Amino acid sequence: MKRTTIYLFIVLVGAGVTACSSFFPSKWNSDTVAVENSQSSVSAIDSLVFPYREGLKDEMNEVIGYCPQDLEKARPCSPLNNWAADALYFEYKEKLDMNSNCLVLLNVGGLRSRFNKGRLSVGDIYSFMPFDNIVVVVRMPMSALPDIERYLVASGGEPIANARLIGGKLIFSEQNTDADEFIILTSDYLANGGDKMTFFEKSLEKTDLGDLLRDVFLNQVKAQDTLKIDNTCRIHVD
Repeated sequence: MKRTTIYLFIVLVGAGVTACSSFFPSKWNSDTVAVENSQSSVSAIDSLVFPYREGLKDEMNEVIGYCPQDLEKARPCSPLNNWAADALYFEYKEKLDMNSNCLVLLNVGGLRSRFNKGRLSVGDIYSFMPFDNIVVVVRMPMSALPDIERYLVASGGEPIANARLIGGKLIFSEQNTDADEFIILTSDYLANGGDKMTFFEKSLEKTDLGDLLRDVFLNQVKAQDTLKIDNTCRIHVD
């Protein structure tokens, strides 16, 4: 009977994904399994994988909140776009004293799934934000604002918070017309020029806050319990 040796590596990553980010497994184990064309060989592999698979399933199935309506991402704007940007804003509003001339900017392409009406689980948030992107705060000169305005018009709209785009102009919720700089709360992927956001090359300072964007979403779902939905369209590109 033909006998094959397979090296089986089990990586415990908490269901994280590597796209758009650096990735380092927190722990790995290896074992050698002799595989034959028999049911007992399949069972040997299953017995190794089962504890990890079941542990992750329990974690992913944990219900952490409720969505009061179906939510989908869209351009130029959507309630789901708003929720994602607002989640980031609410998480750091007090910590960073985000008052005048502050903007949250994400990208539609980074939101990878929709929210269905009903219970939200940890797995739903991992599907929504599978990337290990880190939250970054960026100080920008006011002279870069027109570049961002042109980008938002050209892209057809992205998730923003604490501001609106009207007539091709960004208007902060609290505007300080005398300021010569403003801040953007975003992800490391975008702050480093991802999705062709080259205007970040003009940044004065970038500060890595050390928090995963996905963890912010998890925190906000738990804190809100029932999601706070804003149906306002914040991006007008006509």
